[in-house]
Amino acid sequence: MYKTKVQELCHQKRWSLPRYSTMKDGADHDPRFKSSVSVNGLSFHSSVSCKSSKESQNDAAKLAFLHFTSPPPPPPP
Repeated sequence: MYKTKVQELCHQKRWSLPRYSTMKDGADHDPRFKSSVSVNGLSFHSSVSCKSSKESQNDAAKLAFLHFTSPPPPPPP
């Protein structure tokens, strides 16, 4: 799960723990969730509506993790 990876990254970098917020939408029998996570002063939002809050938080965490661990793009020629 990306939530764990983001938490481990924050621990390694000595950053504050990630903070999640989740919003529920839709009918009670078919709820949809969107989440955001704040990591080191930056916010990342789930890209799609999910069937569970756990899934939407993991989606937001994935975006944060990839942001902080992907290599920078090469400089323009």
